[in-house]
Amino acid sequence: EQILSWGEKLAQLEILETKAIAKGDDVWQITVIGGMQGEFPTHSKLATRMRNKLPVRLEMRPGKGVTALTLNRAATVERLEPASTIKGEWLVKGAAGSTITVGLWTDQAGQALTTITLGKAN
Repeated sequence: EQILSWGEKLAQLEILETKAIAKGDDVWQITVIGGMQGEFPTHSKLATRMRNKLPVRLEMRPGKGVTALTLNRAATVERLEPASTIKGEWLVKGAAGSTITVGLWTDQAGQALTTITLGKAN
């Protein structure tokens, strides 16, 4: 029973907030904040020090007709703890109605994906 209750406390990634702000000439500023549910971090401090676990990655993937203007398409942190977040900001060029996929990944806590439609309340 105790082991089952620990399973409910494991980290589960989630996208907390998304914004697409028009900057003019079909240029958009994309802001995404990711976090986690659960009481345990995505992986232990020992795993971080030993570098045997991949970091948490928040990545933007432009859809058809969208061009990334920001060179770095991903933000990373070594690990997420229950009260911590990861933030990514990118500039893209695309017509209203185009889409962007943003994913939050880690080997230990799974993934969370969302699609942002430019020009639509997200």
